[in-house]
Amino acid sequence: MSRLAYDVRYNTDESVEHVTSWLRAHCNGAWQLEGGNALEKGQAWKNLKVYFEFESDIGELCRLASSNRPHTA
Repeated sequence: MSRLAYDVRYNTDESVEHVTSWLRAHCNGAWQLEGGNALEKGQAWKNLKVYFEFESDIGELCRLASSNRPHTA
């Protein structure tokens, strides 16, 4: 995992499959999800840790997060 130098915590109610699919489609470099028991099916909120090869891919994940959260004024 030494080449995956950048990491971020990601909390979501989306399925792990959805997040995985989204990362495959939008990240330019390698990535890896970790989440321990968060990867178990049926759990509403997942507390994931995502490792990235490129720092710029963190911004892609931030765009996913912002599109999934309701905005309040």
